[in-house]
Amino acid sequence: MKNRQRKLFLELLETRQMLTVYAHSAADDFAADFSGGLPQNNPNGDWTYLASDDTTTSLIASDGTNPINTYGIGAGWVQAGGFPSYAIGGALSLPTGTIAGHGPQKVIWTAPADVDMGAVQLSGELTQLLGQSARQMQLSIFKNGNAAPFLLVAADSINQSTSILPPSIVAMDPGDTLTIVVDGSGPQGNGISTFSAWDIDILEVDPEIDADFNGDFVVDQGADLPIWQANFGTTVGATQSTGDADNDGDVDGADLLIWQRQFGNEILSGNEMAVPPYDPSAVIVQTSGVTLPNGSLLDISGTQTQGLQEAFDFAADEGWGVFVLPGTYTLDAGLDVVERQGASFRLQDVTMNFGAGVTDFGLRFDSAIILDWYWDGGALNAPNALDGVRFDARNFHPLDGCLGLTPPAIADNRYIFEASITAATNEVTMDTSTRTINDNYFHFQGLGENDLNIIGSGFADSNTFLSARPDSAIPWDLFSTAGRVTVNVPNGPIGTVATVYKPDGSLVNTAGTTTSGLQEAFDHAAANDLDVLVFGQGIRNSEINGGLPACGNTNQGLYNLSTTLDVGALDGETYRIFNVTFNYTGSGTAMAFGDVENADFELTGQIGAVNGATGVLIQPQTTALTNSVIRVEHMPIINDDPGSIAVRIDPSLQTIENSEFYFTEILGGETGLQVDNPSASTFFRNNVLSTVHTHDYKTFAVRLGTTSNNSSNIHTNTLDVHIDTDGGPSTTGLQVWGDNNTIAFGSRGAGLAGSAARLETASNDNVVAYFGVNRPLVDMGTNNSYVPGLLLAASSSAAADTTPFANQVQLTSLPFRIDTEVRQEYLASESEIIEPYFSVESVRPSLDGAVREISVRDIAIVDLYEDEQFFQEDFEDFELDAPAASV
Repeated sequence: MKNRQRKLFLELLETRQMLTVYAHSAADDFAADFSGGLPQNNPNGDWTYLASDDTTTSLIASDGTNPINTYGIGAGWVQAGGFPSYAIGGALSLPTGTIAGHGPQKVIWTAPADVDMGAVQLSGELTQLLGQSARQMQLSIFKNGNAAPFLLVAADSINQSTSILPPSIVAMDPGDTLTIVVDGSGPQGNGISTFSAWDIDILEVDPEIDADFNGDFVVDQGADLPIWQANFGTTVGATQSTGDADNDGDVDGADLLIWQRQFGNEILSGNEMAVPPYDPSAVIVQTSGVTLPNGSLLDISGTQTQGLQEAFDFAADEGWGVFVLPGTYTLDAGLDVVERQGASFRLQDVTMNFGAGVTDFGLRFDSAIILDWYWDGGALNAPNALDGVRFDARNFHPLDGCLGLTPPAIADNRYIFEASITAATNEVTMDTSTRTINDNYFHFQGLGENDLNIIGSGFADSNTFLSARPDSAIPWDLFSTAGRVTVNVPNGPIGTVATVYKPDGSLVNTAGTTTSGLQEAFDHAAANDLDVLVFGQGIRNSEINGGLPACGNTNQGLYNLSTTLDVGALDGETYRIFNVTFNYTGSGTAMAFGDVENADFELTGQIGAVNGATGVLIQPQTTALTNSVIRVEHMPIINDDPGSIAVRIDPSLQTIENSEFYFTEILGGETGLQVDNPSASTFFRNNVLSTVHTHDYKTFAVRLGTTSNNSSNIHTNTLDVHIDTDGGPSTTGLQVWGDNNTIAFGSRGAGLAGSAARLETASNDNVVAYFGVNRPLVDMGTNNSYVPGLLLAASSSAAADTTPFANQVQLTSLPFRIDTEVRQEYLASESEIIEPYFSVESVRPSLDGAVREISVRDIAIVDLYEDEQFFQEDFEDFELDAPAASV
């Protein structure tokens, strides 16, 4: 490196205090060049202002209207058509002391001869004009024509607050150039420029890196000190690169003293690649305030809910997910979750205390589709409210209502409350007096279905109640990228690429991506054994006009996939994908899973594959898929051509066992969900497979096996299957091959030409508890049972070990007792026969290693022809009289 430093003798430092250093402001120099109301020079001293063709001659001096209209920004340089433009700041409510104008702007500063101290300090600001929230301006600084900027700052596109470029010191020699670009390339924008105002201050400084002997712009111990040590004692011809810090030609103790004084000093070279400052693409709520996706704070002045209502409303308007961080929140008003389509909510260790004036509801949910809510830890305390939590669909869904596809309803969602609920009268109310609540997953801590206050007749049997989740709602520090790969939403039209961060905050190279950056993110995670966090953006309620949805630009924020997204091998990792739409445009497979062990994968949102042959393929290649959980909320495939399958699980190459699979909604396909047959040496066993809404299928809704080949290797699985023909025509609802499988099956809809369910010739010892069936139930196997009742084991937790379990044991007329006298009288009066069926799978360890207590809720099928709902209360009151050995 060129020896550009000065000696640090006391006399020289005193002399340097008298030197005149370079100190200039881009805005001040621009304003000083005006005469008679017009700019005079371009170039203007050290500054050059460029048009979109990178020339100065295409810019014309204008008074704001003549000869070219600058659209209110004022007098300055402007290109024909009105932009880019450069004007003195102050118009349109933009800050004074700036260069204002419409982007894209490009200004080049050239370091003059008197910038000879070796470095300059850069600082600045950027403000975007209010009213274009879909656009985000960014100020980027490039050195000497480099392709990548070394400094950048993005504007606040929501509140018009000023973004600050903090002081940074960069190496600078006479003749070096800085190119300042101000355009719409902000990470949360759509790539289109708007009006903004900015300034850059340039101050010449001593970099104080004279002891940077290896020329990497940092004074450190690992590289610089060994150079001094190796050359200590040199008396003639020494340079900075050989350890001479004071430029006196030798390497001695004085140079070491300078190294000690400057140790740790570091400046920018200007060749670094700046990365967009990381802010999570979501609305983050803390007790101290609400952070928006661009990093700014939401104005919550006057809030009655400690920012929660304002956060929920902003997220709904802009389609963001919401994360509520730990703490106690005080609310003096009920909290409304307005109508949403495509939304994720995560609350971790949150306590909401509602004041005495909250007497109607604590928390209320409006219409929703593709909404995923998980509250993990804490409490909802609304001691004076009629309802702690109320589900009450009132308004149209933001998109499907617009298209005329759905009336207001709460459908195809998941609501998990692993937090206690307190209210004056009802912990949870489901109001279906005018609207339906159907095809949802629910869990309320300490509450069963019969503990709910259900109003009306629209609460469907297809709603499924899950056991508690063992995982954390928010497993990472959202404000940091440490420990994982983080993907921020492609906030722009289709084709925009996501921003993919490594754990250290640097970017994963996504050049040439065919998956909006997702494949590159997954590949980096797989290669480095990292977790993955992906943020998305759902439907924007702000597109609703006049009280009814207006189908506006709903394609913002899509992850566009033109090739298959390969999840890669997982072994112990956690993947969380929130609030996304993966838009697969190909004709093959949208997303594929390979080898998965001890992993937890969750996608909330949807994978759209309207022309795909397969939506999701789960096919382990080299090792068994075991001890894992895979949740994919929605899989619309639409295409029902022969061979099309929305979700295909293939154990033919490797065993799939001791795992859980959840698909809230599966839409379309010739087949909705299919488990292929294993080979002679592989198995599909001891798994939980659940879907609450598989619909609009053409031939089969759900297939557990497709032929008799090795079908006995499909065994001891628990299925929860709810299907709907959507009017058909369809052929068969449920097809079962294999043995000892326990299935809850619900079917609705007209147009089913064949059977509701088929237990095929090679099926043995399967139990199907059914309801709502309006077509034949066919049994061609051996010792199978159709039970007209409710399966009380909608889900269980996957085993923590891989020990094969014994075959399921069927026990008929097992003795039992009910502790409460009321229920004894009920059974006596009804004279019903109760035939529980037991499976050793029901007592497997859970994912967190804790052995779960045996309860009838986990293991019984109850055959009751009347008053099922009454009997379903408080299953924990059952106690088994049978000796443990018989189980």
